Amino acid sequence: MPPKVTLIIPTYNRARLLPRALDSALSQDYPALDIIIVDDGSSDNTLEVLAPYLSHPRIRLVSHQHNRGVTAAKNTGLNHLPADTVYFGILDSDDSLYPNAISSLVAAFANGHYSQVFGWCEDPDSGERTGTSSVREGVIRYEDVLCGRFRGEFWQLTRLELLGNLRFDERAGGGEGSVWWPLLKVAPALLIAAVVRDYHRSGTDRVNLPTLTPTGALKKMWVFRSELNAVGEDMRSLCPAQYAAHCLEEAKWACLAGHKADGWRAWRQAICAHRSLRALYMMALFPIPTNLLRRLFALRYA
Repeated sequence: MPPKVTLIIPTYNRARLLPRALDSALSQDYPALDIIIVDDGSSDNTLEVLAPYLSHPRIRLVSHQHNRGVTAAKNTGLNHLPADTVYFGILDSDDSLYPNAISSLVAAFANGHYSQVFGWCEDPDSGERTGTSSVREGVIRYEDVLCGRFRGEFWQLTRLELLGNLRFDERAGGGEGSVWWPLLKVAPALLIAAVVRDYHRSGTDRVNLPTLTPTGALKKMWVFRSELNAVGEDMRSLCPAQYAAHCLEEAKWACLAGHKADGWRAWRQAICAHRSLRALYMMALFPIPTNLLRRLFALRYA
């Protein structure tokens, strides 16, 4: 019997796009696959769209009473993983997997004791790869992610036995480094050469006007802070420039959220680790009133 894989699909108000993700999961050529859908309090017709799928023996639905955010939905999925799960993956509800994605990743685990096996992702509109790696295929180590040699959008299966109590920071609006990166300290990962997922770029994946609200900016700030809380000391030791860049991102979003004191703290951490022209530019943001700063950034990202 092949090892059990469980796929978590968190969703919120994506009734129009959700079938694409589900159909790609059900079309996998891997037999030992369970699917957990986590509905994060959708107010559209998500439940109506899901109804035909819920009779499938491999699909289970878990629902939040109200919207709690994507990281909370991912954590709910992790907390409902079946006990016999060996590997798990998380698929965004607007993306889709290639038919042999899971079988290709599972097969690669046999090559060594890896915490995760990654495959490439592709933007179906442009045909471009969405991740950057110093190797096309091969071993990915802890220092590779901390130093920026492996970054961007990839898709992976993760060995459940190594996860333990690690969970996503629910204050963050996305960002998964606080979970995936510490696992690489336990065991390296493997990157295979195959493209395994179509990564559809939607408005929620980019900086947009909702992101520039106080709540949205605060969630972005917590993406960087949670990653620094998880691996910041090692990042500063191994790659101080990368650590400083992470701190400056936290500082930027703290300013946009109106949390200037948090921004100053992150900015000081950045310049203590590595001085740069960007840090000087960031210093100029602090005197600007928060509302004006948001308007300026809205123009930049328009």
